[in-house]
Amino acid sequence: MYLNDEEERYGNRFRTYANYINNLAEVLDRYDYDLNNYLNKIISTKQYKKITGGRILDERKLCKSMRNAWFTEIQINSYKEYEDFIQISAQWIPVQVYYSLFIAIRSYFNSIGSEINKDHKSTLNAISQEIKKRPDIFPIPWKIILEEDPNKTDITLTNINASYSKISKISPLSYNVLNKDSIGLFLKTTRKREIEKRKDEWKKQNKKKKTPKAVSERIIEKMSPTTIFDFLYRMRISSNYSDVDSFIVFNNNSEEINKFYNSFLKINWYGLAMLEILIIKSYGKKQFIKMAEDFTNKISNVLTKQLIDKRLEYYRKII
Repeated sequence: MYLNDEEERYGNRFRTYANYINNLAEVLDRYDYDLNNYLNKIISTKQYKKITGGRILDERKLCKSMRNAWFTEIQINSYKEYEDFIQISAQWIPVQVYYSLFIAIRSYFNSIGSEINKDHKSTLNAISQEIKKRPDIFPIPWKIILEEDPNKTDITLTNINASYSKISKISPLSYNVLNKDSIGLFLKTTRKREIEKRKDEWKKQNKKKKTPKAVSERIIEKMSPTTIFDFLYRMRISSNYSDVDSFIVFNNNSEEINKFYNSFLKINWYGLAMLEILIIKSYGKKQFIKMAEDFTNKISNVLTKQLIDKRLEYYRKII
């Protein structure tokens, strides 16, 4: 089928987003939905054992927030029962997955007694600083961060084996690339966009046409490390606001859409499992399981059994 220039441009943008998401999901694929291996990488660490309980800010809010995260997870998984729904899910699944994890992140901070502002920027900065401070409680790929100036020629990732830390130059449209290079590229471009945004804000506030080098350096110096959660926020903004047509106009390749959709499901599954096990350590295993069972007993269906109940089986055994 012949594509005009505009359709080709939208198609390339969508493939770029899809490649990033699919490569991220491929890293998580190595766990093969075996939460024993995945979660043991967290609970066996000294940093996990140092998380203390009894500091929760608002238990009622924690329960309400986790119900919201779980219900969102059920919603996005319900689409897979209907092929037509998957086809129209491309625009909304980045939004829903981001919010499911965003709510769980805020629940984690609530559980450890850390009060942060409700806005996205504050929450993303907080989880960024937490990964920097306690990287061992975040398994690969979640612990991988970028702290450097993204405009540098050689970019080195943090919290990854030194022999793999330097990212190679790749095309975002390439399929056969190393996962770490794809992750490195989307962290780099995400950080670069945020820096440009802050430069534009500075120019507007100071009524300048250019940003002095010293100001640019100060902006980078003050920035928190860029994380996978920052990238997921970028995906949420792109699909819902800034680049909607790339997710809507180019929406006729069922194979690509299906892979994109299923990759997001994996990212959400593993992301929630990681955040839930952190909440369990601070909130308490007994309390967390009761909270989750109260939810699954009220929303009892095939999906709650495949998702929340399946994770609860692991939590009962390994902690």
